Amino acid sequence: MKIPCTNCNQHLEMPEELAGQTIECPACNTSLAVPALVQEETPQVASGKNYPIELNFKKIALAKQAMLTDSKGNSVAYARQKVLKLKEELEVFEDKTKAKRICTIKANKVIDFSAAYHFYTENKQCFGSVQRKGLLSIWKATYLVDDSSGNQYATIKEENPFAKLVDSLLGGLPFVGFACNYILNSSYIAKSKDGTELFRLTKVPSFWGALFKIDKLAEVTPDEEIRCMMSLLMMIFLEKSRG
Repeated sequence: MKIPCTNCNQHLEMPEELAGQTIECPACNTSLAVPALVQEETPQVASGKNYPIELNFKKIALAKQAMLTDSKGNSVAYARQKVLKLKEELEVFEDKTKAKRICTIKANKVIDFSAAYHFYTENKQCFGSVQRKGLLSIWKATYLVDDSSGNQYATIKEENPFAKLVDSLLGGLPFVGFACNYILNSSYIAKSKDGTELFRLTKVPSFWGALFKIDKLAEVTPDEEIRCMMSLLMMIFLEKSRG
């Protein structure tokens, strides 16, 4: 970062580790206070402890839409896919009024075989991402969850790929499809790098196949919660697109 000297007006290039400290201007020896870095807070979801979270896709819509509500029926988030975009993009709001945006999820490339999907605040600060592992996901869907620094934090894996395979083959058939949507229930597990089970997303029996629930399996920080929640949300949008 650059700061101007209050005496000689020379602009000084400062490394971030000097933030919040007092230095001397090398040109005129004036004492200068280096501003502290302001870290933008990661957005939060209003879930608290009211799990499981229900994720319900709108059945008929031009763009895919989903509502997330807690066990008491309170809105957690409303997600809407942007249409006519070459790169996948998802807008996430607190509720259907779209009065307050939680974040925007954007793909880093057009072809999504192994694309990464980054989570951005309103000020365009990235607080994490989820990436589909292309070759690993051919049979069993596998996604990597990274923190804001790009370090892997967790992995999301499909637990029963056979259920999704049969559902995708037969789900569109009359009558048979209704039965498949009700009987075949795929699930996905999010685990931390040390193997701790954090969240499970499960398809709920329904004739339309548009209802899911998210269970919290371990205590996590608010930052970890929003990161995992957005990763599971983006993951299920992508998996539904593939049948």
